[in-house]
Amino acid sequence: TYGDVADLLSGALTSAGHRTVDYYGIPGGFALVSQLEQIDKHGLSLEAPDRWSVEIPPLRGFSLSEYFSRLFKGAKGHYRVVVFLVTPTPMPRLEARPSMEEATDWVGQGALELEDRIEVRPWSQEVVCWAFIYEFVKDSEEDDAHVANPGSWDTRTHLDGGHILEHIER
Repeated sequence: TYGDVADLLSGALTSAGHRTVDYYGIPGGFALVSQLEQIDKHGLSLEAPDRWSVEIPPLRGFSLSEYFSRLFKGAKGHYRVVVFLVTPTPMPRLEARPSMEEATDWVGQGALELEDRIEVRPWSQEVVCWAFIYEFVKDSEEDDAHVANPGSWDTRTHLDGGHILEHIER
């Protein structure tokens, strides 16, 4: 059922450290939205508490290359929001690019649980699960974050780097 898929996806996010997810109804199915997380320059989740902060973390420990990089280029923050869409409806090309503030607000405005009428729908071969990754870059503490377009990594790298895929594949 759609409920089984919702449980699998929300369980994977929870097991990967996400404390909050929200559900939205979409044509023919649902969307599941993760909270915004901060990632490193390789697409890996930062350790808490920096993982859930929108502030660029201070340099911890000494790394000569990181020191010079920050000295000449400034500190950069990388962030992502994962959105799973489950629907048999063909996916249109999404042209809109949300701001980081809009994407952050997605969690807290949706439902905490999947609606009963959606949860009991049987799964069929026409249903597809899409994973959309909204990646944001903040060039300095003073700058607003912007959508990375194109993103730095593919979807699989994001899902691996956030430890989500390993929980889905179990």
